[in-house]
Amino acid sequence: GIAYMYNTVIDNSRYYKYRQILIEKGAKNISSVNSKYKLALVSQGILGGYGASIYAENCIFIGIESLVKNNNKEYDDITTSQMAAGFNLVNCVWYNDAESTDYTRIINTIDNPNQITTSGDYPITVANFNWHNELGQKPFNPALYDTSNLTKLLLENQNVGVNSNYADLYLITSAE
Repeated sequence: GIAYMYNTVIDNSRYYKYRQILIEKGAKNISSVNSKYKLALVSQGILGGYGASIYAENCIFIGIESLVKNNNKEYDDITTSQMAAGFNLVNCVWYNDAESTDYTRIINTIDNPNQITTSGDYPITVANFNWHNELGQKPFNPALYDTSNLTKLLLENQNVGVNSNYADLYLITSAE
C-alpha cells in the first residue's frame, strides 16, 4: 500500500512529557497486569512494512522519538525482503523533544536519503519507496503550505475538505 501525508502536524508533546516521567520512574521494566508484555511507552511517527510506502510532505512531527520505523513481525512464510518498506520525507520538520520550535530543521530524504536514522528489525529505506501506481508518481498535487506557518493555519481553519469526486484532498482556507 501507499500512504501520502501532506500539510500534517503530529503533536505528541504532551505525551512526550508524561513518557519521560514514566521512564524516569522505571515504567519500562514493569510488566502490565496478567501479561508477559512490558508497559508500552511508544513514541513513533511513521511505521511501514510488508512492501508499504509512506510519503510525507510539508509535515511537522513534534515529540516523536522514533520518526521512521518498520514494526513487522516475522512469520514462517514471509521473507525479509517481503517485509521491507519504503519512505520519503519532503520538506518535513521533526523534533524528537517536546519543547523545540525550530522550524528550520527541514528533512528532505530525496536530496539526502541518509538524513535520518530508521529503526526496527526489518528494512524501511528511501530506496524501497514506490508509488505503487501505473505512472509511478504522486497521484495528485495538493496545495502545500509553509511549515513555519502550518500549525497556525490548521488551528485557524480547523478543517480539511475533499472535492466532489473525492480524488483530490485539499486544505480549505479562508483565502479560497
